[in-house]
Order: sequence, then structure tokens, then C-alpha cells
Amino acid sequence: LTARQKEAEPMLRGLYFLFIVLFVAAPAQAAPRYAACAKVKNFTTPIAINLETPVPFIDQRLTRAQLNQGQGDTHAEWLKRNNMQAVWSVQEMQTMGLAAGGWGMMTMIRAMAKPYDQYGASWCPYFGTVELNMIYRTIINIPKEFKPGSCAYNLILEHEMRHHTTNVQTVNEIVTRLRLDLPKVIAEVESSGSYVSRPQVDPRFKYMQSSLESAVNIYLNDTMQKEMNRRNMLIDSPEEYARTDAAIKNCHE
Repeated sequence: LTARQKEAEPMLRGLYFLFIVLFVAAPAQAAPRYAACAKVKNFTTPIAINLETPVPFIDQRLTRAQLNQGQGDTHAEWLKRNNMQAVWSVQEMQTMGLAAGGWGMMTMIRAMAKPYDQYGASWCPYFGTVELNMIYRTIINIPKEFKPGSCAYNLILEHEMRHHTTNVQTVNEIVTRLRLDLPKVIAEVESSGSYVSRPQVDPRFKYMQSSLESAVNIYLNDTMQKEMNRRNMLIDSPEEYARTDAAIKNCHE
């Protein structure tokens, strides 16, 4: 493992609403707050955020040559980022293992509306329930030349597991933050509009769904991804690559 670049790329990407098409465009600007519907809401929206982080899947279907196909640009980028062009060359570098992480999420939202007046002319749309079912998993590629349990195999696996452990820790931290913030986000979205006429209930709720989706995407596509990349770059340091490379060369098998 002279050098390798790990990017946490989603294997499953997207938010699936129960009543709406994927990725409805969010409004460009936040709407002003309205208090009318908040005053008549007599319940707290139940929220469930479920997260699974299964153990990594070890994939040994590729050879070293196959795993390194197309890695030249990645190696060059790593050398430049770490100012190592004068020490190592792209030709000297080889990917000995690769951890690819990704997340998927299915979002189920139940819509509801309550009459604002006694005549049923005005209605307030609300989030009845919000459920986020999330999964984060890692696939670790180790070339088929390395026998499971061997010295080199274990060293490569140890390095890649550091990426998995780091990413799972990041996911848990972001999800914990999302659990704390989501009730506030829901209240903010609901108060971004006032009561509407009966024909406008569905369009209003679609707007609310897209706004909620945009907020969740900030946590997952922006904050979480950036933090993963930052932490994984610290793991893939020149010192770590040199240490692992020397340890593999000292394996006698």
C-alpha cells in the first residue's frame, strides 16, 4: 500500500418520499415565518431516524493490476496535495487496497392538514410523521493475490478499516446532530407559510417536502461528505503510506 486515495462515494444516493417524486427543487429563498398554523397545531410531529452500519464487505475479485486501472490521476492528486512530487512518482505508486463507503436513505413522510376555521375554507398542512431509514456501508477491495489471514492482507485490511471506522464515527455524529435539529427544521418549514385554501393543500405540502429534503441534504451531502473527506485525508498521510509499505515489504510469506 504505497499510496491510495479514498473517496466516500455514495453507492445508494437519494431521498425517497412517500408521496412525491425524488429531488423536487427547493425554493431559492426562505419564506417569511407565519404563526397562524403553529398556534393551532396541537401535536408534536413524531420523528424516527433509523441508522444501520453493517460490517464491511471484503471484495477480492480484482487483481492488483485491475485495482490500479485508472488510478494514475488519483495518485498524482495525492502527490500534489501532500507536496510529495519530488519524493515519489506516479509510476512508483500502486493501490494495494481501497475502501469505498456509501450511504442510502429512504424517507417516509405522512402528510396531514387541519382546518384553520370552522367553515373549512382555510387549512394548515403539517408533517404528520417523518421517518428516515438510513444505511451506511463500506466495501473494501483487497487484490486477490493477498491470501486472507496473511501478513500483507492483514496490514492492508487494518489500514482500510481505519477509513471504515472513521466514516462510521462521522455518520453517527452527523445523525446525532440531525436528530437534535430535525424538530426545529420541521417547525421552521411548517411556519414558512400560512393557511391555504383546500385546493392549495397538496401544492403547499409538496413545497414543504422539498424544503425538508433540502435541509436533510445539507447534513448528508454537504456536511457529512466534507467531514469524511477531511478525516480520510489525515489517515492517508505520507507517513502512513511509508509505514504500511515498509511493513508489507517485511512480510515473509
